[in-house]
Amino acid sequence: ASEANKEMRTARINHKWSIQALGIDEKLTGHVKIVEDEDNPASGEIIDLENDTTVGKERVPGLRLSYEKGGRTSFVFTWTKSEHDGRLAAAREFKGKRYEADANFEINNSIYDFAWIHRFNHTFKADGREKSYFAGVLGVRTNKLEALISNPVVEGETYDADSDYSKTIPLPYIGVEYGTYIGEEFYFKANAHFFKANIKHYDAKNVDFDACVSYFLSRNDGNQDIFLDVGYRYINYDVEGEGNDVELKYKGPYVGLQFVF
Repeated sequence: ASEANKEMRTARINHKWSIQALGIDEKLTGHVKIVEDEDNPASGEIIDLENDTTVGKERVPGLRLSYEKGGRTSFVFTWTKSEHDGRLAAAREFKGKRYEADANFEINNSIYDFAWIHRFNHTFKADGREKSYFAGVLGVRTNKLEALISNPVVEGETYDADSDYSKTIPLPYIGVEYGTYIGEEFYFKANAHFFKANIKHYDAKNVDFDACVSYFLSRNDGNQDIFLDVGYRYINYDVEGEGNDVELKYKGPYVGLQFVF
């Protein structure tokens, strides 16, 4: 029996998958300036998302998949799709065109994040579950950003052509992560990431943090656990170059289900 328990604990440490489905109550703030001609900065105006538009909170889906090997190394893929719709509160210039108040305004951002996590130190409980750890993080986050604007519809016709903007920029980052049990039923985890550099004529900066408390809904000796997750995340995505200036701040609480096996 003791040998079987030892094999079970070793299996927990050496190989572990986790799938987490998220629902995020996300608020978007920041600003957007998109020019038609990079040599003519006047062909675009700053659009303050909080004061110049009606975009606000949206329910956003997310998915996180991780694989842990050898107890010290994890590979994590995270995907979220943010879609925020609203209207302009005042006339603004966007890609060289003038748009009136009440124009339709939309910002979509698909975020693909791949991270490598290495634990510098960690401890385990008798059943093989990780008790606490501190880790360093290296990752790449790709933001596929799309902005669309069009004047309001009048008598079935939209006056002036729509304008859209699309940009995909991968941003590497470094960070730290910490996790620990709180009693026997709760687990706390938090991480923070940072990056700042010049990429393809763009000055780019990314800062984010995520904190989560997980509650055991079910735990089995066969290395299969189910958690209810409640957390909060903040992302600041700031890219400026070629006359364009985009700063997006996503923040809000989330809930999720996590399956560990």
